[in-house]
Amino acid sequence: MLAVGSVMSAATAFRVGATSLTLWSEQAPKLMEHWLKAEEDEADAATKLRNELFDAARDGAKRVNDEVVRGIDDADRFTKPRRKPASK
Repeated sequence: MLAVGSVMSAATAFRVGATSLTLWSEQAPKLMEHWLKAEEDEADAATKLRNELFDAARDGAKRVNDEVVRGIDDADRFTKPRRKPASK
């Protein structure tokens, strides 16, 4: 069970990292655009940047939580005792 838990933890850590990388690669262009506009003191750009950052952070937290729960479910499934068929 310890070996399965270790493998599942490593797999979950990898999935969390990949999920975070995907999220930030999707959000980076939009965030950079808002950041550049905010640097130019464009109206409401700083507010839009702040809102987008918090939206991305919330989305990231949800995605990470989903991956962690998935990892726990995987570990549970792989360590659950298998029932032997009833012999006749």
